[in-house]
Formats: sequence, C-alpha cells, structure tokens
Amino acid sequence: MHVEEKFYLLVIDEFRAQPGLSEEINVLDLQDYGARFAGMQLDQALDQIARREPLGVTKGAGFKILHELGPEPQEQPIKVDDIGIDSALMPAVYEQLCRQALINLLWKNFSAALEKINLAKYVRDEWAFAHYALGLLRGLDGELGRAHFELYLAMNREPLLGARQRIERALGLVR
Repeated sequence: MHVEEKFYLLVIDEFRAQPGLSEEINVLDLQDYGARFAGMQLDQALDQIARREPLGVTKGAGFKILHELGPEPQEQPIKVDDIGIDSALMPAVYEQLCRQALINLLWKNFSAALEKINLAKYVRDEWAFAHYALGLLRGLDGELGRAHFELYLAMNREPLLGARQRIERALGLVR
C-alpha cells in the first residue's frame, strides 16, 4: 500500500472522529468503505499504521472505489467577508472550515480543501485542526516533507489526547 493510500485511511478515520459529520452529509458507511479500500478491517489497518507496520500489498480496491462515495456534497460557501470581526463566531467558523476541508479531502478535491484550510488558518492559525488537515492533504499529495512540517505544528498545538493520537499516527508515516 502506498503512503498516499495510508494517508487516505487517516482522512477516513478523522472523518469518523468528527461528531455528526457522516450524518451531516449522509455519507455511506465509512467502516465498510474503509475496509474495502484497505482490503482489511479499517481499525486493523489503522492499528498497523500506528504500530508502523507495513501494510504491504493488500487486496483492497484503493482509490478505484472513490466513485462509490457519489458526488461531492454541495457546501455552503464561506468567504473571508463572511468571517468578519466577531471573535465570538471565530471558533465555530474555524471548525466549519476544517470540517468542510475534511469533506473535500475524502473526495480528493485538494484545491477546495486547501482553500478551506487557508481560510481556517486565517481565522486561527495558532490552532491545530487546520494544520492537521493540511498535513493530511500534503501526505495525500505525496509531499511528505511538507506533511511532516504541518503535522508537527498540529501536534504541538493540539491539547486533546484523542486528536494527538491521530496526529501521532500520521507523523509516523513521515518520519
């Protein structure tokens, strides 16, 4: 399995970790999709990635099944002008931008994901989620040095244990 495919499994895992995101866009069962993508149970593949064990050649379908997700969901556009100056709204806007970036990454729409990530970083560059999403994007794109940089920033800014563990798993792919 190529490193880009491993990063895609991490995108699926992060997508699952976000409360209500699958239901919000009515996406298919990501457990099953991830298992067919990897050729093994999704959590088993993620555990092997965490232990830095090679997944080797799998019988998974890989990116060939991307079409099964269906069309990418329509999103509510967020413009810099919409962000405004109201600091009370900033955390919600930041989270919405990062979650939309994850949706774009699941569909491998890198340009749309990068746009959301850059807006999120404009809102709160000192927070971790946007840097983690950018690290995943860079890993999916095969830019492992740039992925390492963003994942390292995310790790140093993330206070939550579960998120730190997911970031650490991604860092293991670029060390």
